[in-house]
Amino acid sequence: MGKVFTFVASDIHEKITILRKHQNSPVGAEYSTVKKMMEYESANNSTIVKDRHKLPSGCRTLLRLHRALEFIIDFLGSLSHAQLTDHVSTIGHQSYGKTLHHHHPWIVRQGVGLAMYVLPTVEGLIKTMEHLNSQRLDHAGMQEQLRQVVQSAIPVYELSQKLYETHNILDLP
Repeated sequence: MGKVFTFVASDIHEKITILRKHQNSPVGAEYSTVKKMMEYESANNSTIVKDRHKLPSGCRTLLRLHRALEFIIDFLGSLSHAQLTDHVSTIGHQSYGKTLHHHHPWIVRQGVGLAMYVLPTVEGLIKTMEHLNSQRLDHAGMQEQLRQVVQSAIPVYELSQKLYETHNILDLP
């Protein structure tokens, strides 16, 4: 389970690094807000960067994180209602099918399915988290914390979604 989360964390870190590089570039002021970034890249036809030696588009990079947030909201929302005997793999697979699945090629979908196969039951996940954090976790308390995370993430997702729709760039490759 650790290798899957390490990969995901590394991917997120890479995308944040790209966005920070844009902010620290000579046109960094154009990347001070998501709205300014979208306006700037749309006006300069730079939402798609074809040269692999150049920094990827900020809009495209953030879109990947935006899609991941949709998955996280669905996954954690479902997990917040799960019973101890429910399988995290099933919850993850269902959330993936509703969200990220549509954006990935076949080979990635197969890899994700295989990676999720090894996820434990909710009770097993709690035990793993207790072991890693050296503290006892209460299932009901964890569910409430997950619901709070989801409720905090939804407005961020919705605002980004609206900006992507407004600029007609939800389908960046």
